[in-house]
Amino acid sequence: MKKIILFFIFFFVVKQVMAIDISTEAPQEVLIRGQVFDWKVNINTQGESIKKQEFYFTYEKDYIEFQSLLAGDFFDNVSYSKVKEGKLYVIGESSSPKSGSGLVALAKMKIIAEAPGASQLCAVLPITPTPTGQPTATPAPTSPYATSTPRPTALPTSGAAGQVLSYAFFGFVFLVLAVVARVI
Repeated sequence: MKKIILFFIFFFVVKQVMAIDISTEAPQEVLIRGQVFDWKVNINTQGESIKKQEFYFTYEKDYIEFQSLLAGDFFDNVSYSKVKEGKLYVIGESSSPKSGSGLVALAKMKIIAEAPGASQLCAVLPITPTPTGQPTATPAPTSPYATSTPRPTALPTSGAAGQVLSYAFFGFVFLVLAVVARVI
């Protein structure tokens, strides 16, 4: 009986953790070769307060060319360094904790593609902090052009837990019923 009570206490005391969502927002208009455009990088902290966020911003170097990165309105300071052609290491920092959503950065890009077509040109790869505070190397995404599989049209989002919670609730109910049936 003590184990069941401890299980209930643990189940209802554990805090739900949501992942910070970093996403890109491409321009909606048709772009032509030589055109410079803005690519937005947005953040949603899912209710968590943060002072710093690090991530990789990757782009298809064969189709677009990086021009500059301007700070958005979410962090006080945004800096970057070019890891290699097609990959930037970006750090957003604030003096005080921030939560909510907003624009992290605005990447100025230039179309250099020779032929028209739609594809996923940019992505963000979050960095999980290590105990020493150094960024963890994230493997570069493999090229979606090496195979004949369909190309994704949107990045996945994190933090969506609606169905997972309902399934967990029903699983918990069945677990309680099984324990009660076993005791009886």
